Amino acid sequence: MKKKVIGVILGVVVLLGLGSCLLGEDEDTEYAQVEDDDEEDEEEKEEKQSGEGDSNVTATPLSADLTRGMELSVNGKSGELSITRFDSFHGEAVEDGIWTIFVYLCGTDLESFYGMATGDMEEMLSIDGADNVRYIVQTGGTQAWYNDEVDSNATQRFLLQDGYMELVDEQSIAGMGDSATLTDFLTWGTENYPSEHTGLIFWDHGGGSITGVCFDEMSDYDSLSLLEIDQALYSASQNMGQKFDFIGFDACLMGTVETATILATYADYMYGSEETEPGSGWDYNAITEFLYDHPEAGGKELGE
Repeated sequence: MKKKVIGVILGVVVLLGLGSCLLGEDEDTEYAQVEDDDEEDEEEKEEKQSGEGDSNVTATPLSADLTRGMELSVNGKSGELSITRFDSFHGEAVEDGIWTIFVYLCGTDLESFYGMATGDMEEMLSIDGADNVRYIVQTGGTQAWYNDEVDSNATQRFLLQDGYMELVDEQSIAGMGDSATLTDFLTWGTENYPSEHTGLIFWDHGGGSITGVCFDEMSDYDSLSLLEIDQALYSASQNMGQKFDFIGFDACLMGTVETATILATYADYMYGSEETEPGSGWDYNAITEFLYDHPEAGGKELGE
């Protein structure tokens, strides 16, 4: 069985602008943005380079308008990293006993060659009567599907619940490696399917902290970086009343500290594998059955 793995070198993660991501606990740190100044004299430059100047240096964002759920600060003397997380949840919490799991399903060659995405969708439908568990699945990123329900030339959204599958939304094809596509799905999904318990799953190949996840074979294998995921989650969380119970990766190599640092703003728990995983992915039959039998379970219980 082909494994979901894109060859990557996991290292030099500072290229992401995340620093050496320790999960900082101090949210009261003062932050000072340090920018290049052509008129700055050489003495001041040397002080900053040696750590004798400003004690806190914030990593410069990739663009001025980049929306993110946190800020990072590195102490110039000790090297200690601090993280401030922003409260982006401004909606109303729901208490309805329903579990809704959003699945960003980028099929790629795992589907077009082997039908593995179709197999997992069939597992999501395997428990009849599980009306308290629903999957909202967005499909895309593959040249062909092993079923007659999904169109590879469109971006489609399906409700999978209680043994039935229903097409609930369809749009023009969009790149699954584009942050805007993820933002649109999550904003639409959380507005139309608010629930007491929510989860989010990224399904596809994974390349860890460097190349991200969801490699769209219809768009030259463009993928979602951690920064793109951060931006999309921040936008979607504006209308949510609470964090996701979990955010998980049915993909290889995504169980990294850098990934957890991003997701801690938006979810109580992260599920991810440090190593490769089978192409067939998670056991969605077991997930559905557990939540049907334990509707009060949270992210910790489901993860265990």
